[in-house]
Amino acid sequence: MEFIYKLINNEAYEITGIDGTLTDGKITVPDVYLDLPVVGIGDSAFASRRDITEVIMYDNIKYIGEKAFFNCSSLNKITLSCALKEIGKDAFLGADELKLNEYGNAYYLGDSYSSYCLLVKVKSVDDKSKPIKSITVHKETLYIFAEAFSSATEIKSVKMEHVRVIGQGAFSGCEKLKSVNLGEVS
Repeated sequence: MEFIYKLINNEAYEITGIDGTLTDGKITVPDVYLDLPVVGIGDSAFASRRDITEVIMYDNIKYIGEKAFFNCSSLNKITLSCALKEIGKDAFLGADELKLNEYGNAYYLGDSYSSYCLLVKVKSVDDKSKPIKSITVHKETLYIFAEAFSSATEIKSVKMEHVRVIGQGAFSGCEKLKSVNLGEVS
């Protein structure tokens, strides 16, 4: 198995795919290739790879492209980069083996550091079928997935403290949203 790379501005590399088959299902994204940093995983880089079960990213990965892990139906464990600044739309769509953790009225994807690292989706109704009107994002959450709140059209307020990245269109469709409390901003 070998990664396929794309040179970006003669400064860094992006992984655009894999050539060959995986023997153990595990991918460890390298931090350097040809003496330059590997900074991202490109759009659809690993899409429909059913042989991927685990992904480890070191702290150099700044972005995960759209549909990067789309339909990776065997992917069940991931360690995200602490440097991550962007997660593309549908990056993990169809990766149904990833275990989501429920907290409050939302579903989170965990990694080896936190069970609530990435907010994936907010429920539109609570357990009593009442519309969700406010949510407090788990204190360990660093990333909010693209379109995470789009189904919660009745939401009026959101409280989050340590979130570093909010995905594109995270609040699309939330026309009643009046306040977003970010806590202390450093």
